[in-house]
Amino acid sequence: MAVVLNEGYSCTNKEKYLSRADGCRVWDLQGNSYVDMAMAGGSAILGHADKSIVEAASSQFAAGSLFTSPSSLAHQFCEVIAPCLAPLSEFVFSSTGSEATLRAIRIARAATGKEKIAIFSGCWHGSHDLLLVEDDPESDQQNPTAMLKSAGTTRDVLNQVIVLPYNDPAAFTLIKEHAQEIAMVFVEPTQGSNPRGDIKDFLFGLRKVCTENHVLLGFDEIITGGRLALGGGKTYFGIDPDIATFGKIYGGGLPLGLTAGTTEVMSCIRSENPVFLGGTFSANPISLAAGLCAIEQLSERPEIYIELSRRASDFIAEINDFAQARGINAHMMGVGSMFRLVLSSSTVSCRRERDRVEPEIDIQSTFYSNLKEAGVWIGTNRINFLSSSHDDAALALAHEAYKSSLLRFAADN
Repeated sequence: MAVVLNEGYSCTNKEKYLSRADGCRVWDLQGNSYVDMAMAGGSAILGHADKSIVEAASSQFAAGSLFTSPSSLAHQFCEVIAPCLAPLSEFVFSSTGSEATLRAIRIARAATGKEKIAIFSGCWHGSHDLLLVEDDPESDQQNPTAMLKSAGTTRDVLNQVIVLPYNDPAAFTLIKEHAQEIAMVFVEPTQGSNPRGDIKDFLFGLRKVCTENHVLLGFDEIITGGRLALGGGKTYFGIDPDIATFGKIYGGGLPLGLTAGTTEVMSCIRSENPVFLGGTFSANPISLAAGLCAIEQLSERPEIYIELSRRASDFIAEINDFAQARGINAHMMGVGSMFRLVLSSSTVSCRRERDRVEPEIDIQSTFYSNLKEAGVWIGTNRINFLSSSHDDAALALAHEAYKSSLLRFAADN
């Protein structure tokens, strides 16, 4: 029997399965324990099975899991998060991050009367067909050509998307040229494929060119929302989008999506030609209870972000110092409490440059197999996330695992 996982591959090897998680550790079916650096795709910022969140979700489960009618929890949730997201003041719930981005696209098109969505090379906006495209690596880096990312996606999608170069002012020129067609420029404040903190000037440039050309600026904060700050990248970088999407951390470990927008943008939802946004599990009480508990904890303990950022910065510096001292062709890059190893010492400005300088996939896979063997679990997207549950012992083990795996990488290559 083959089980198709959400990453899109069939798995018959049960060594890839996990059986439980607690704090910053996960266990496989054989009982082996690992320090988790994937942390539920970054969702578990307070650690796995946080007691307060478990209690909140369990209590709500006992009171009913699904009403298909409005719940007061949605209002409580919005009251807590609204001050962090201003001027985004109106909210639409969904069940997943992919649904949130899909709804942002629909709202942007309805609000502007335009159809094309501009995205960036190296981006990820979920698994729905509307943005399941990527840039052709053989095309001009400053004027990339879109190509389908998945079989089964109609080629008509390519006519609805414009791919822009990330972290490159050439993007501003393309936005100006296509402004009459673009409903929204959609960007991750910092990309999971290319997590970097030196992107503020580029984001400010985007804000300026979008405003001047009457194009909506959308932030995809599914990863960064609650990760860089409670208000996400908009807070961290000090830039206000017109519409933004959130999920992961906002769900407290359960499925939840949130699309937030300004009153002007969201007014189209209940206009003469309304925007349909239904969903059976949208704003379900259990996800809301878990998410509200997580958000309240993060709101009450802002020092979490300072401490996580410091620990991540120290982790990155230690690995980079180790690699440089031994002449190992690798370095770490990151922002806040999310970071990634690049198996090259060359600096990169975007994912295409990263892909160009890193070794073949089989070499990378061997490195991450060695990392797992040394006791560290990491996701297929290779992003590392810290949580408030990562203690000194866990981080020390992760340091040593990375160092031993880098030495093996250097010896073999």
